[in-house]
Amino acid sequence: MKKILLLLAVVLVAVGLWMSRTGKEPLSQMSPEACLAFLEEHNVQVPEELLEEGFDVQKLLSQLEADPDMAYVLGDTEFSQFVEEARAAVQQYLEGK
Repeated sequence: MKKILLLLAVVLVAVGLWMSRTGKEPLSQMSPEACLAFLEEHNVQVPEELLEEGFDVQKLLSQLEADPDMAYVLGDTEFSQFVEEARAAVQQYLEGK
């Protein structure tokens, strides 16, 4: 439990520093609707099946924001392509492009 709290504290500090540096709202603080709008703005199509199954897009973006290089495996090629497109959008956002 202490390790989880320590990790959470580190992530919050990192996000706070990043936000103060960039002036942008962290993706992890955006609403689910704002996360979907973010993906739409970056021409990332969320597979309909994921939306129907209640896939947590906000959680995915938060994880990619915290660690853009993290491995994220979904069994289907379409889903894997979605994750890679989301990863590219997050990296562009973090780089300020």
